Amino acid sequence: MKKFIKHLFVVAAIALAPSIHAQKFGHFDLDSLLSIMPEMEKANKDAADYYKTLEAQMLQMQTELDTKLKDYEANSSSWSPAIKKLKEDELNSLQQRIQQFQMTAQSEFNTQKQNLVKPIYDKINKAVKDIAKEKGYKYVFDSSKGAALLMYADPADDIFALLKVKLNIPNPAPKTGGGTAPPPNPGGGN
Repeated sequence: MKKFIKHLFVVAAIALAPSIHAQKFGHFDLDSLLSIMPEMEKANKDAADYYKTLEAQMLQMQTELDTKLKDYEANSSSWSPAIKKLKEDELNSLQQRIQQFQMTAQSEFNTQKQNLVKPIYDKINKAVKDIAKEKGYKYVFDSSKGAALLMYADPADDIFALLKVKLNIPNPAPKTGGGTAPPPNPGGGN
């Protein structure tokens, strides 16, 4: 009888083995990968060139302000009140344009940088997904220093729908009308 029970456990263990195998995880250092990609080097150079262009425009505006300010300081005592007021308004307007340009330039630079690197990240994400599927990885993480970024997850393991049911969250009503963006991917799957 003991022998039979022992054999039963062995058969059960063999039968259940596929379902209890540990899930396969993968990882890679995204920072290291980016540092060796020629596309990233080009994107960084293009971003730096764009920054230099914005910087040159800013410098030109600042030089204009400095010149007009020196002229104001040197000659304002001989101007009529109307001319003096006109020059002050001109200086204030130029200073406001410079401040506005600084904010706009920073935003434009960030957008330009994102546009330059997006195709690179898309290429990496596609490669990660392809490798994960080929090699049977359920999850792939970025193991760069300080990173804890999930780069791929098997969609079959997404528990978003289960969480909605568990938390009694109803499905949103379908939106009517055109021009609306599609809803975000709630599971974050890439």
